[in-house]
Amino acid sequence: MKKLLTLIFFISFVSTYGQSLQYFNKLISPDSSSNHLDNICHYDLGYVVSSSWRDTPYFYNQSPLLFKINIQGDILDKRLYLDTTHWYYFYPGNSMVIASDSTIIMAGCRWNLQKGSHAFLMRVDTNLDTLFTKEFTHPDTIAAGQPGAYTHNQFTSIRETYDKGFILTGKYNYQCNTNGIEKPYLLKLDSLCNVEWIRKYNDDALIYEVELAPDSGYYFVFLSTVNHIMCMIKADQSGNIEWFVVINSLPYSSGPANLEIYDDNTLYIGSSYWYDPVVGKRGIVLTKVDIPSQQRVWERNYVMFNNFSHSTIHQTIGLDIAHDGNLIISGTVEMPDPQNPGVLAFKGFIAKIDPNGDSLWARYFGYGDFQYINQVNDIVLTDDGGFLTVGYFYDWHPGIMYEDGWIVKMDSLGCDTPGCHLISIEESVLSREEPEVFPNPFRDLINIVLPE
Repeated sequence: MKKLLTLIFFISFVSTYGQSLQYFNKLISPDSSSNHLDNICHYDLGYVVSSSWRDTPYFYNQSPLLFKINIQGDILDKRLYLDTTHWYYFYPGNSMVIASDSTIIMAGCRWNLQKGSHAFLMRVDTNLDTLFTKEFTHPDTIAAGQPGAYTHNQFTSIRETYDKGFILTGKYNYQCNTNGIEKPYLLKLDSLCNVEWIRKYNDDALIYEVELAPDSGYYFVFLSTVNHIMCMIKADQSGNIEWFVVINSLPYSSGPANLEIYDDNTLYIGSSYWYDPVVGKRGIVLTKVDIPSQQRVWERNYVMFNNFSHSTIHQTIGLDIAHDGNLIISGTVEMPDPQNPGVLAFKGFIAKIDPNGDSLWARYFGYGDFQYINQVNDIVLTDDGGFLTVGYFYDWHPGIMYEDGWIVKMDSLGCDTPGCHLISIEESVLSREEPEVFPNPFRDLINIVLPE
């Protein structure tokens, strides 16, 4: 005989131990038309969010929009930077920073049919007023200057450096070729965003983000698009490669990737791999690197809710260090409806993994009915131990094309509703023996040992 045993723990210590009691999961419209939320950063006592605002009548127009929110997700201020002649794109997750002078900087590209895409940077003040915008020339300027040359040049991430300047990663079409081959580069700017140097790399590859090393050098993740080898690279302060280590040794490694410096001796990289390349399903790889020995300590792979995938053409993977020292991985997955396995949909997910690579918990979440499309583009850890994600919502029902910004506040257990804390166990009753429960009394952890 089977029975369903539901354990519900109403624990009074939650607020004392930093457990957030603030939840929300909602759509947000900082302006009319469609809004994809791309990046979120801590700002003053709240947050600033970047959005891709699409002016629906102009198909080839997508303008940047910034808005400030409080911890409840209420919009405090907003500014649209309308341009009806270009399509602006800022990569999700790593293309916005808050500088030490509290200015906000977004780095991406702007594109139109006649000129191709050009790397683009925008800086605004605390009132969201534009200080300046700047377009950067193609790394192969001679080839780009030829009549009819098609240019492809985009920034993919930005970080502020120790000297108050900025380091950016980018990709471009070498010699303005049109065969889809892209080469990566690092670009160093001073505090006024003037170019100090550019370091181009010869491999056909992608750089997903860059982080600062204590010696003023840089760490970044590098994926070859030819042999699909993924490496973590350490470069000096001029962008010269000092050492590297393969961080995803699986035969079918894949982007995206994210890097997090844990301490002086350790860093972690989250990436992806095709665990079923025939069907097209991906899992997640977490890799630990020992910095002093320049060696990979281990790599672990996980299958998160059927398929690590996304709705739009660009996907991110979030990797953060929680307040308790564990690792937080987030992103978007494609998964079947638990009530109707024939229906697949994109949902957000968040998982906690300890520093040894052992999974602690994982959740999926979305807005509305299961069949709606949701995508997570960025995440920040909140002061109460919880998490705040931004992305977009899409209703694909026949006759309906509805998109909007999507924002979710979760507690420290990755829950956006109180019911997420319920634990349901289907148990076979084989004995009248009493279960063993310890410790007793308990605070935040209880062990239940059921008889065979």
